[in-house]
Formats: sequence, C-alpha cells, structure tokens
Amino acid sequence: MKTSTSKLTYLKDYKAPAFTITTTKLTFVLDPVKTHVQAELAFKKLDASVRDLVLDGEELELVSVKLNGKTLIKHKDYCCDDAHLTIFNTPKAFTLTTEVIINPQANSTCSGLYLSGGIFCTQNEPHGFRRITYFLDRPDVLSKFTTTIRADARLYQKLLANGNLIKQRKLRNQQLEAVWEDPFKKPCYLFALVAGNLGCLSSHHTTPSKRKIKLKIYTTPSRIHEAKWAMQCLKKAMCWDEKEFNLECDLDLYQIVAVDDFNFGAMENKGLNIFNSRVLLASKDTATDADWLNIASVVAHEYFHNWTGNRVTLRDWFQIGLKEGLTTLREQLFMEDHYGPAYRIDSASFIKEVQFKEDAGPLAHPAQLDAYLEINNFYTATVYEKSAEIFRMVVTLAGRQGFSKILQQFLKRFDGQAATIEDFWAVAATALGPEAKQLEAWYHQVGTIRLAAEAKLETSGALKVSLKQLPPVLHPAVKTASSKPMLLLVALTVTPYHKTFLLKLTKDHEVFTIQGCYQSLPTINYLHDFSAPVILLNSLTHDELIKVAIQAKAPVDKYLALLELVKIAMTSDSGALVMAFKTYLEHAALTLLPWLLNMPAASALALALDKDLLSTDAKLRQLKELIGKKLSNLWLNVFQHTTTDVYRHSYRAIQLRRVNAIALDYLLAAKHPEAAKLAEHKFLHSNNLASSFSVLSSLVYWHHPLAKTLLDQVAPKWQHNEALTYKWLALKGASLKANDEASWQAVLTSKMFSWHNPNKVLALWRNFCGQNLVEFHDASGQGYARLTEAVVKLEAINPQVGALLAAPLTNTKGLSDAAKKQLSSCWKRILETNNLSNNVREIIAKACNK
Repeated sequence: MKTSTSKLTYLKDYKAPAFTITTTKLTFVLDPVKTHVQAELAFKKLDASVRDLVLDGEELELVSVKLNGKTLIKHKDYCCDDAHLTIFNTPKAFTLTTEVIINPQANSTCSGLYLSGGIFCTQNEPHGFRRITYFLDRPDVLSKFTTTIRADARLYQKLLANGNLIKQRKLRNQQLEAVWEDPFKKPCYLFALVAGNLGCLSSHHTTPSKRKIKLKIYTTPSRIHEAKWAMQCLKKAMCWDEKEFNLECDLDLYQIVAVDDFNFGAMENKGLNIFNSRVLLASKDTATDADWLNIASVVAHEYFHNWTGNRVTLRDWFQIGLKEGLTTLREQLFMEDHYGPAYRIDSASFIKEVQFKEDAGPLAHPAQLDAYLEINNFYTATVYEKSAEIFRMVVTLAGRQGFSKILQQFLKRFDGQAATIEDFWAVAATALGPEAKQLEAWYHQVGTIRLAAEAKLETSGALKVSLKQLPPVLHPAVKTASSKPMLLLVALTVTPYHKTFLLKLTKDHEVFTIQGCYQSLPTINYLHDFSAPVILLNSLTHDELIKVAIQAKAPVDKYLALLELVKIAMTSDSGALVMAFKTYLEHAALTLLPWLLNMPAASALALALDKDLLSTDAKLRQLKELIGKKLSNLWLNVFQHTTTDVYRHSYRAIQLRRVNAIALDYLLAAKHPEAAKLAEHKFLHSNNLASSFSVLSSLVYWHHPLAKTLLDQVAPKWQHNEALTYKWLALKGASLKANDEASWQAVLTSKMFSWHNPNKVLALWRNFCGQNLVEFHDASGQGYARLTEAVVKLEAINPQVGALLAAPLTNTKGLSDAAKKQLSSCWKRILETNNLSNNVREIIAKACNK
C-alpha cells in the first residue's frame, strides 16, 4: 500500500492505546467492486486526558458515522483524510458505527479484502485491516468479533469467518447470510473472511480431554482432493502439540482455506488459516518431494501459532520475533521429531545460506528492530530463523522438558494478552536465572558473531579449549554492532569418544578445561548440533574434518564438517571432499544422503570465502564436475539402484527419489556419455512430478540443450495448472538470457505469467536473480536493468512483493566495481519513481546508505 509519509516508527516511542474496543460487530455485503462494510465498535477510554479518537483507514469510501446512534456531522464532529478518521470530544464509553464502501476487485495489493480467482479473502497482518474499515489497527487492541456476511448465494456458497458459525440462512433475492462469532479476543490483524464456491475436505480430531474438534479445509472444488496430505499434517501437528507442550486446540472448529493469490506462505488467523495454495495443496502430478515436506512444516507452523501468536499476541510490531521465533522453533522440533534429526540440517543450512547473507548486507538488522519505515519489510530470515535459534538455546540450556515448562508458564501468564519479547525472558529467568537476560541480548545483536576455537592437550591428559568471540563484519551501510560479548553456547563433541560438553562463553576470550585421560589430542567437533548461530573459524585439518564428517553421530555435524571440506576444496585440495562423498555413497544411510550430498549455494560460499560471486559460481560448478567424474561409476550405480517405476508417498520413497536426482545431477555435471539419455528417459517415463521436475532442474542448471526442448514440451500442459505454472516460471527464470529480449517478452506476455499473482512474479524473478547468477550479473548490466523495471512496475501493483523483488539489487558483496556502478544507477532509477511506496523506498535507501 502506498503512503504519503516517510516517517520512521521507533520502538522507544511506543505508547499504550488510549482506547480499547471491547466488542466488534462487522457486517459485510459482498460485491466485487462495491462491498459495504458496517462496523459497530464498543469503545472504552483508557486515558481520560485524550479527547479525540483517531482510527486508521486507507482506500475507504466513508458513507456514514454514528456515535451512540446519533449521526455525526463532518468537520463539526469528525474529520477524515486518506489515512485516518478522527472523532472529536469522545465520552468515556461509547458505540461508534461506521459504514464504508470498498472495491476488492481493484485491490491488487493482496492486503485487506481482495479477490483471488473469484474468491473473496483477507490478509490483515500487519496493517491490512485498515483497508477494510476504520479501526485501531494495532496488535495491542484486542476485541471480541462477531461477523455477519451477506452475498449472492449463486456465486458464494461458502461464507467463512473466525470462530463458530452461529447462524446461516437464505435471504430474499438469492442472498445468503452467515453469522460467525469468535469466542476469543483478538487483534484485528487476526481477523479473516473468505467467500466463494469452494470444495471442502472434512475430518475431526479428538483431544486428550475428549473434546471433538471439527476440521475443514477449503479450496477450489477441482483441487480439493489435493488437500488430503495437509489434513494429515494438521492432525499430526495437533497431536504433537498436545504431547510436547500440553496444548490442546481451544476451538470447536478449525478451518483452513487455500487461495492462489497471497503475499505470504500462509496466515494464522484465529481458527481460519488462509494459505497460499502453493504450500497447502499437493498431488503426485503437481508437487515435488520438497513440496510435500514444506506443506508439513507450514501447516504445523500456522497451527502452532494458535498459542504462540494468537492466544498470546504481540504488544507492537517490534515484537514479531516473539511469535515467529517461538513458532518457527516449534515447527523445526516437530519436523525433527517426525522426519528424523537430519531435518536439523535444513534449519542450519538456511541460517548459513540465507540469514548470514542477510547479516552481511545493507539490510542487516537485529532480531528486534528499534525502528522501521515499513514493517512489511521485516518478515525476514533474521526475525524468523535467527529468533528461532535464540529460543533453541533455551532448549539447549533447559532441555526439551524444561523448555516446555517455560513455554507453558509464559502462555499461562500472558493468555489473552499482548506480550513483549522481554515478557518471555522474564518468565525464562525463573528457570535459567541470569542466563535468560544474557540470551535476551541476542535480540539486539546486529550481524553474525564469529567464533575462533583451539584445543591443546595438557600433560595431565586434560584438554584446554580456547574460545574467542569476534564481532560481526558488517556492511558499511549498517550501524556498528555492540562490542559487548554475548553468551555463546558452544556444544562440542570429542571424536571418536562421542562425549559432548557444553561450554558457556560469556567473555571475548575464555579458556576451558575438560578433564580426561586423553593419550593424544582428539578431534574436537565444535558447535555440535549447531548450538549457536555463529560463524566458526574452523581450525580443523582435512583429516579431522573427514573424521567428523564420517564418525559424528548428529547429522548436522556431518553436514557442517562437509561444508568446511567444500570451502577447502574451493580454494585448494579437493581430495578430502571427494573421499567424504565416496564414503557417504558407499556407507551412509539412505535417509541422510540427500542432505549430505547437497552442495551449498554459490552466494553462501562467496560470502564465507570472501570471494567474487561469479568466480565462486564457476569454481563450484567445476568442483561438482570433478566429483561427478571422479565418482562416475558410483553415481551411475546409485542412479540405477534408486530408479523405480513405482510411486510411493512415504518418507523413504521421498529420500530414494532425492538420491536418484542427485546421482543424475552429478552424471550430467561429469558429462557422462549416458547422462543425457538417462535424463530424457527418466523425464519421459516419470509418473510423478518430483522425478520429472528434478530432471528439468538439473538440465537447466547445467545449461543442457535438452532443457529448452523439454520446457517447451511441457508448457502447453502445465499452463492449465497453477502449481505447475509456478514451477515452469521458476525454471524459465533460471534459464533466460539477460539480453534475449524476445524470450523475455514471450514469457512476460504469456498466459502463464501475471504481474498480479505473487507466486508467478516471485517464481520467475527470484530464480532469475538467485539461480541464474551469470545472466543476472551479466557485464552489460541488462540483468539488473530488467529487475529494476520489474520492481518499478510491480511496486505500483503490490508494494510488498515489489520490495521482495528489490532486495537482490541491494547487496554488492562479491561484485566488481563495474557491477556496483550499474546497481547504483538502478537505485537512482527506482528512487526517482513517482509515488514510490515506502516498502521499496526503505529497501533501496538502505542500499544507498541514505
């Protein structure tokens, strides 16, 4: 949404609301271009010194305003501008009734009330509700909502909102009315409404206290069969939350809706989650194996928000890391419990490849902000993933049961309230003591701390372990991080004894003694289970890294050791890495192989090695080719033994397909004489998307001429399915040439692309920027220019997605001086755009250090 102000919001300026809204009664008369919304709000004044009530509102046509039933007169009793409705001289308690008209069809922002494929839906976090009606649009105003929806019964057979369906009836003129009542107070950002002709998948869940909860998933009727996996995942998440945290669902009815146009992956609206169809619906013909696992994690995430986010919500938007950190951690633990400890590799690799990159760029920020221009810009890896790692350190200190007790105590104390990050740490202090305050300091840390570790053997047989924490290396545009040392939890294992010790580093430099009768200096694996989100300045030798990579018990320890071997192979000797791969292929468990055989992204390696991005990408490709050639017989054997004509949807079958895809990828890398024939045969005879998509992905990555042939072949079939369209656009983005104007126009003007669908936009452009590095960073600057024009076009349609597209233009780390100059011109072009949204302005201004 565009705003006329560029004023920063500061955490230090927070003030409690002067009014609260005890009850909210909403009536919607739905129409695509002229929806009437009546809001009857019961206000109570909390600060007697405040005379005027100021409500938030955007893109609203005000019809009427009444206070206690009396019609108010403009300028005398109230005033209204583009962003606010102000009521003069309000009493201590009163009822305000407003009626507005909104145009959902013209709302391209996917914020507020809008249309997605003919379905009315809402997205109100963080500030979408002000596009629906005038309200105190802030998370610390909690109200009980009753929602009445009226619509044409022929077009909108399902009318959904939060809570329980109290009444539904047919009205005159073929109108349908539904009345919903939510029994729990909530902030307006958790309000939801959906209306459309939807298919429904129904089931139920019985809680340990014998309450029977109705479960319903809605989407377009033609795809409702694809919701079965999501329903299974929802039930698993409910059972897990009951077992782990003694948290039952508090509702009689729990509903999920999937729509195609959505800025986020999903939204945790109380009792009526709205999902991007991309992360909810799946079949063997439309979803990859990664999609199936992603659905499990996102469904769990949104369900877990019912307590960590909904029952206990946020005082203000500076506290996002509270709800998202706690919920992301719970999601991670759920996935690790259901899919094995190897799943920890996913969260660790995401931190290292995405969050560390964010920390090193101009958009670096602490997990708790102190100021923002547009809060939508800070739903970031730092807020989600780094926050989760901070809370995970509580698990490390207190254990799973101890953490469960802390969380339950926090939820009990702040149930039905708007809490802060500090509130959680105050509760944690009852169990952890001063260490809770030390961990809380992580929320204010900018950048990634570096850890130097060294061990020496004493004559007594004891180990002396020296640990040093070094300050982050920050982008010049970012304020200097605090030099105050943090509490670093350094879990280390002594190989091959598999003994684990937890060292608590609280100073810049400390030396710890580990008692024992060691005859020689053992191999020490630092940061066991990735015990702290820091960069380890590894001092282990090739042989020691191989020992850890092969002998470590924790899968994430094997993975982290392998990353160090990759870094060494990128700069000097590749022999140790090849040996590790060979050992894994011959001896590692099938369920571990997909994680252990995957290489890190070139951008992450360039950052870790402080090297040029494009030369790092080229070197990484050469390294993959070398591993492919050195182990070609093994790859071929693995490929043949993991090829199957039978499709099963089980965890083992998923891992089998993933290993098969990796083997084929390395055969293509090695230019094995059989590789192209094997790839084409696998693609043509595949009976599932996971297998065929993996072939296309590898062919695109290796610039194989067969890629274009197969992409052109599937386009006519895939264009009729939204899920397949996203994947086709992703592959095109990863393969388009920066200077190929004809091909770009063919994609951008095709039926498969739409500037109004966030999934399609992000699929094409993110993959062009992130997977097609040589073309995006083409020396001509054409790649940058294309993205710049896309940002300018899109920010006028959907500023939030426009800001997401702008982010790849901001980080100049690892780029040539010529590239930096080209990017500077792009920043200028964007900042000169008329009526530029705050979303994009904030992102680009930080890159410019303005």
